[in-house]
Amino acid sequence: MHQLTSTPGPLMELYASGFNAHGQLLPSDSPHDLHRFKQIAVGSRIRVRCATWSATVLEIDGVLELRGSQRRRSDQAGDEDLPEDECNSRKKVALIQGLSADRIKSIVGDTSGILCALTTEGELYSLDEIEEGNGERPKLVRSTDWSIASLLSWVRHDIDIDASGVVAARKEGEEREMVIDQIAVAGNDQVCISIHPRSTPSTPSTLLTYPSLSSLLSSSPTILNNATLPTPPTSLIGSSTTFQALCGSVVYTWGDARYANLGRVSSPDCPAELPFPAELPFPTALPPSSEDEHGHQPRVHKIAAGEWLAACVNHDGDCYIWGGRDNRERGIGARDETVDETVDGIGARDDRSVDETGARDGSTDQEVHRLVAVEGGQADILDVAVGHGWVLVLTTTGKVWGWGDGRWGQLGTKGDWVQGWVEIDGEWEGTEGEGTEGQGKEEGKEGKVVGVECGVWNSFVLVRRKREG
Repeated sequence: MHQLTSTPGPLMELYASGFNAHGQLLPSDSPHDLHRFKQIAVGSRIRVRCATWSATVLEIDGVLELRGSQRRRSDQAGDEDLPEDECNSRKKVALIQGLSADRIKSIVGDTSGILCALTTEGELYSLDEIEEGNGERPKLVRSTDWSIASLLSWVRHDIDIDASGVVAARKEGEEREMVIDQIAVAGNDQVCISIHPRSTPSTPSTLLTYPSLSSLLSSSPTILNNATLPTPPTSLIGSSTTFQALCGSVVYTWGDARYANLGRVSSPDCPAELPFPAELPFPTALPPSSEDEHGHQPRVHKIAAGEWLAACVNHDGDCYIWGGRDNRERGIGARDETVDETVDGIGARDDRSVDETGARDGSTDQEVHRLVAVEGGQADILDVAVGHGWVLVLTTTGKVWGWGDGRWGQLGTKGDWVQGWVEIDGEWEGTEGEGTEGQGKEEGKEGKVVGVECGVWNSFVLVRRKREG
């Protein structure tokens, strides 16, 4: 997932709202959902490393904290079948050991919890799920079999492995060590990695998709498909059944084409299962710092996805949303906020339909990709985050807006569904409300929201506040 990062210097505060049954936001022996954004962490540097259905990993001043439920892969029992003490122990903060935080590039997980970490050196580390009751801590352990096993079946692409287990690509007598630069997990358990030669990181990157992480790490992995991108992606993310990659300023999508969540129409020439550029309503294949004919800089700098929704933000401050499982989700971001439940379309602007394959009858790119307009359409968008059925956007004025599913409190508002863009507030505003414990904005300390993020059923807001003195 996208990593929400703070910078050293000012005091950073992380606020969260939403699903907390596993104590993944605020650990407790009897956790409850947060229906208002509440402060969950303070430090000079905060990063939301991973936020799954049942667990969250935060990096606070260089320390990795695991919050929420974490069980052994062999443990099939539900929480109701576990001893009470053991259940509660998994709803407390655990400090992760085995790997320093500055060596971790990304952490991924699924509904069962945290799966693995990718290091800056391109190595995979699995989370050793040990029993906290023994006084031990969760530990990241190097997946030593990966470099030998995962690419054995890829010999048709001239991949070879030397005696020491180093993966190398041989071409015309040249040997190049291959490294992983990105990893993502989709909701259907599929895993995608991008690899490139260590010696030439700017060369084309190869994408490999596996049915699961266990398949990737097995002695005989199954590769569902492979493809090539012009350069290594700067971001690779997974949603329910699709993947997105940001390569330069081009957004590539692939996977399940239902509900238009690829942002493009699949065809024999552009099949859904392979990465092709999303059909965004602005030019994306532009060199850095270039402008289009209107003097804009539309290069994409952020992508986000959750379940059947996806979004991107460009340097011109425009945010586009596409996809959606039903009429309400397909209305998120639409110019007409009124959704007619009888119309199977995007919002209720016309009677052109969207079917489960993503095909459209006469729709334009502008209708498929909904342009976010908040604060009277005058505010530029700085950041976007997408959850399972809702979207958060952050404007350059420091305001947070939300639209969509709020049944777990993930929008910090009342009601199961928020229709239309609603300004989101929380403890950082210093207002009274549910869960407030005097930790909001203090007198004389200026604060500003600098980032937003979404987990599966919860949301995060990062606030930068000036230190006293």
